[in-house]
Amino acid sequence: MLDLFRNRNFLLVWLTSVTDNVALGVVLLSQTWYVVDTLHMKAQLGWMMIASSVPRLALMVVGGVLADRLPKVNIMTITFGLRMLVMAAGSLLFWRDLMSIWALIAVAASFGMLDAFFWPSRDALMPSIVSEGGLTRANTVMQATNQIGLVIGPAVGGLLLSLFPLYIIYAITAGMMALGATLIGSVKERKNPNRQHEHHIFAALQEGVRYVLASRVLRTLMSIYVVANLLFTGAVSVGIPLIASTHLTAGAKGLSYLQSAYASGMVLGFLTLMFFPPRKKRLALIAVLIVIEGLLIAAQGFSYSLPLSVSLQLALGFCVACNNVPMLSLLQQYTERDKLGRVMSINSVTSMGLSPISYSLVSVLLAAGISVAFIMPMFGLLMSAVVMLMALSFAAVRSTD
Repeated sequence: MLDLFRNRNFLLVWLTSVTDNVALGVVLLSQTWYVVDTLHMKAQLGWMMIASSVPRLALMVVGGVLADRLPKVNIMTITFGLRMLVMAAGSLLFWRDLMSIWALIAVAASFGMLDAFFWPSRDALMPSIVSEGGLTRANTVMQATNQIGLVIGPAVGGLLLSLFPLYIIYAITAGMMALGATLIGSVKERKNPNRQHEHHIFAALQEGVRYVLASRVLRTLMSIYVVANLLFTGAVSVGIPLIASTHLTAGAKGLSYLQSAYASGMVLGFLTLMFFPPRKKRLALIAVLIVIEGLLIAAQGFSYSLPLSVSLQLALGFCVACNNVPMLSLLQQYTERDKLGRVMSINSVTSMGLSPISYSLVSVLLAAGISVAFIMPMFGLLMSAVVMLMALSFAAVRSTD
């Protein structure tokens, strides 16, 4: 671990990630508070979420193509600079009392579009600055930083909201984006001698898709995650609040316990991987952990005890952390460097693109009068059964280190 932080490039990328996560947490909290407390437009919060997620999803694959064609450090520096300008413009609008709901939606859409170019470059950069043997530990640190940032960012945002008006908060976040651009701009990325530019952008994307389909490891890994995300996202995101409300009758306080337990489990998982990174049979490990996740989700449907539900959430967060990091390391290890940006973006799109479908499936079942006590076990056990069948059917699961 000390060797990892002695790596100047990794240290700069890690500090960049800390800055980015805290700044984004401040922005999201301040935007939400302004819509709810000042504009009194709670119903418009959904439009902000859509404005942020749809452009990100639509442009993610383009961001992956550019990450394979251009220096990733340059792309990340430019996105930081553009977000700095967006924050500066938002600060000016708040200062002149001209900020409207539509201007906030435009800010959310801008961040979503820039994230589509930032994320593939960030995920594909790691093999260029860290040795192959240190990838799992490096990815663990980065994933843990992102999760902790989700907690620290809103906390910092709440403190700033209590001290300053919004135009000053936006000016502070603009300064944080400038700091992020400076940090990432100082990273020395190893040149990729195989980088190619001759293909049209859509031809390059098609090449990336064909590459994934031709790779036994990548094809198997993404197939498992397609099934897992389809059955996991809706059951957890929609089902857990319903469990807190109906089964546990613990209200918002109980839900906060469940969410905190999930986050704590993820942090515990990240810490475990930092000191004991898996090196053998990682694809089999991922499959086993996803099967366990399905059983934990199913068990939540039968839980009427808050301590039991908290324990299940803690274990679920631990398993999610312990399979996400090896997944990222496998993608980086089994992908040629000149195609890594596209592979990362394809993986993100296949994962995030199924979230609305998963939400819809759960919503349709609830609208049909099916209780969450049935939905959770159905989704969880189906996820475990399908992933177990895939693990037994695909030789790559058993042979991939």
